[in-house]
Amino acid sequence: TTSTSTTSTSTTSTSTTTSTTTSSVPCRPVHDGTGDLKSFCPGETPRARGCNYSDTAKVRKAFANFMFPYCGATCLFDFDNSSISFNWDPFDHCWRRHLEGPCGPPGERALVRKRRTLFC
Repeated sequence: TTSTSTTSTSTTSTSTTTSTTTSSVPCRPVHDGTGDLKSFCPGETPRARGCNYSDTAKVRKAFANFMFPYCGATCLFDFDNSSISFNWDPFDHCWRRHLEGPCGPPGERALVRKRRTLFC
């Protein structure tokens, strides 16, 4: 990120500031999670589903946009609403909405929130 800031002051004590920010890193397009999902993790197939059918679209969009901290994580973060997260249910083989406080350690949540800022 490159920032340029110029300030000029006249004799009437008025000040004008101009700031221009440019970035050499392009933003990532947001994937809606429909269609075939590619796997970000070796050996895993992206057949994500919510334990509650109504959560499946959110779960698939979260996977399509890499809203998990690392491969094998048991916590998945909603792409559109940072207060929603999901835990992997190993018995039903689905993602269950996390209902008690935030999912995962603070460092994992921060990593995913930072990753979210890279999207257009």
